[in-house]
Amino acid sequence: MTHAGIIVKLDQKLFVVHALSSDVSDIDGVQINTLEDFLKTSYPNKMIVARVKNQTVEGRSQIAQKALHYLELKIPFDHFGDYEDGDALYCTELIWRILEKDLKMIQLPTVAKARKAHFYDMKAMYDTVYFDLIVNQYDCN
Repeated sequence: MTHAGIIVKLDQKLFVVHALSSDVSDIDGVQINTLEDFLKTSYPNKMIVARVKNQTVEGRSQIAQKALHYLELKIPFDHFGDYEDGDALYCTELIWRILEKDLKMIQLPTVAKARKAHFYDMKAMYDTVYFDLIVNQYDCN
């Protein structure tokens, strides 16, 4: 897995809010695409959909609203990988920032090496400590 985003529902349609570099996109930073368009750039039948553990419908709605808030702010892409600075974000950083710092739904490691691994290793995006896997087309073991 190489990319991650947050699925949001708007007018009964599914979209993905995610952060991409202008190296691969017309927009540099947080952007929104239909789920269909987002999946067009994915390897066929290789997808994971994960939901934050122990969240109510209201909690999931808060996650979506925060993602839309970062979209509205037009946060640029984090080309330098500074995962502690929210002035620019890359895909996993957007998700962790919302879950850890903004909504305090999860607690990430505080030790620098372990913390860095969470932001750079895509395995954390489907770690069952934090997420329930809703769709899993990979062998994650």
